[in-house]
Amino acid sequence: MDDKDAIRRYRNEAMRFWEWRRLIYMALLAIASLAGYLPGAIVSAGVGDQVNGTEVLLQFGVCFIAANACYTLIYAIEFFVMGTTAHGVFKHYRNWLLVAGCSFGALVAFGMARVIYWSQYSVF
Repeated sequence: MDDKDAIRRYRNEAMRFWEWRRLIYMALLAIASLAGYLPGAIVSAGVGDQVNGTEVLLQFGVCFIAANACYTLIYAIEFFVMGTTAHGVFKHYRNWLLVAGCSFGALVAFGMARVIYWSQYSVF
């Protein structure tokens, strides 16, 4: 097998593993974002505060794009270790890496949702 076939095989293997898990990642981030934004927004709207819906959607859209860019960085790690002795070890820990990345991403998404909420419903 030549190098191009090996690279193609590694790339396809990485895509098969990571791409459908992107849906899990994005679903968890959506839940964390809603948990960070909605409770405060519902209370604020209940007392008559107004919000610019277009601005909120734009801010969440930017966060969505940034989250996808961060998820795509896993390919850089995957391609860096492909074909090395570390690749076997890396494959063994892929699921743990997914859990760690989803957990960290959910914390960041929750925090960003709070920041978006505070930017819309400022008390100052």
